[in-house]
Amino acid sequence: MIISEMQSKLAIWSSKDKERKFDRLLRLIAEPVWLREAARITLASSGAKTPGIDGVTRVYMENRLQHELETLRTELLAGTFQPQAARRVYIPKSNGKMRPLGIPCLRDRIVQRAILMVMEPIWESDFHTVSYGFRKARSVHHAIRSVKLQLQDGGEQSTAGRW
Repeated sequence: MIISEMQSKLAIWSSKDKERKFDRLLRLIAEPVWLREAARITLASSGAKTPGIDGVTRVYMENRLQHELETLRTELLAGTFQPQAARRVYIPKSNGKMRPLGIPCLRDRIVQRAILMVMEPIWESDFHTVSYGFRKARSVHHAIRSVKLQLQDGGEQSTAGRW
């Protein structure tokens, strides 16, 4: 299975039929190639340096990856997978207060990534075109550029001159 092709199919099916019900997604999430790609992305991120509550490090996970992925697949398909509690860490904010962070263990992050890889193409077609928060290939810079273009447009519906 080629992941990008399956994601394209999910996106097309979702955009063509808004009433479509997607079932058997857990089988897709638990596919070995899917979990392996989720693990690759997760372990390549800078956040993978920080272990969760279980203390498992990136190096340890990489050394046992095949076994861990097989275990995750078995647990997901059997319905016995249970995420662990997140490790609570407090980081300082600029105003002197502390901001709480929940750091999941690497196993949970791999499963979360695998779920995201399935759900994102399905949900993306439902999101509003001018929604920029927490979306792939969109940022605050895109939102600002969009607002600037609308202000400079000068059409009937424009807000040019109000700013």
